[in-house]
Amino acid sequence: MVTVLQSRGSRRDLVAVAVFSGVSLVLGGCGLLPGRRGREIEVAASSGLTDAVIAVGEDHEPRDVAMAIGDEFDWDRFTVYTIGTPGERINEESGVIVEPGEHYTTQEILYVFHRDGVAVRGVPLPFENLAYGAGTWWGPRTRILWDDEWGTHLEDPDA
Repeated sequence: MVTVLQSRGSRRDLVAVAVFSGVSLVLGGCGLLPGRRGREIEVAASSGLTDAVIAVGEDHEPRDVAMAIGDEFDWDRFTVYTIGTPGERINEESGVIVEPGEHYTTQEILYVFHRDGVAVRGVPLPFENLAYGAGTWWGPRTRILWDDEWGTHLEDPDA
């Protein structure tokens, strides 16, 4: 008889843990648990953007960031973060979880693209020279240019 009661108690405990875990996952996914601030976005390389940066460095012909990204994802502005930027800062400015670590350490720089004020994708790039202008916003007409003094760099005609 005692064994039966322990089995029922164990099942009840198991059900309670399962329900609590399910509620935690839902709340955590919505960003409602302490220490969790919403959805995570994809951080993935853009082959089009990487190819454009390399091409500008080789042939010194300008490339548009928007054309380089093409239809990989929709965006209307972006910002640049350098290696060592506090993850908390990146996440606060992006409004979503981009960097789960204490500091950004994946590549030399991280571009975070936004659409209608919401971060949609992070793009790490290994080109330290494109960190110029970190912390500012770049628009959809931004170009990757070559300059004998600056090398490969960004320029936004609307800035």
